[in-house]
Amino acid sequence: MSLAWQPRGMTLLELVMILGVATIVSLLTLPTAIPWLQREQLRAAIRTVQTGLELDRLEALKRHRPCRFVVDTGSNVVEVWDGMGTNGTADDRLLHEFALPSAVAFAHPEGTPPVTFDDLGGNRYQVLFTADGTVASGTGSLVLRGGGLYQRLTLTVAGSASLSTWSGSSWHI
Repeated sequence: MSLAWQPRGMTLLELVMILGVATIVSLLTLPTAIPWLQREQLRAAIRTVQTGLELDRLEALKRHRPCRFVVDTGSNVVEVWDGMGTNGTADDRLLHEFALPSAVAFAHPEGTPPVTFDDLGGNRYQVLFTADGTVASGTGSLVLRGGGLYQRLTLTVAGSASLSTWSGSSWHI
């Protein structure tokens, strides 16, 4: 007979106790975790829009012709289009498309329109970058809401974008 210690598995009671404690901890942290996740999705969405705008500007510079940045507030999609150097949009070519998280929404805290870029109709808005990277039309702002937080991206004629956050009464950089 050996007196050496032999490992044994967990009993059913120990396993139920561990699962019960894990469930209680999960339920206690859930009310703070969901808004936090939504705020992180908002930050990711605003970065996606910034990246799309910068990508559109760079495509215009690289291709030496106008390129369009299009926001569809109905489907939460942003697109980068090559204008192909023509005046019409029928021959434009889609270069990039980004889907924003469904947890974010286009909304303004003061009830004004959340997007002030050029209105194309049908929940679509655009910014047109010229071949030299400046904004020919569509300067304005775009506001997204997620997790109780509002963030605004404002685009200037020079093509630069600034980010601000709503404090409850005003915008702060």
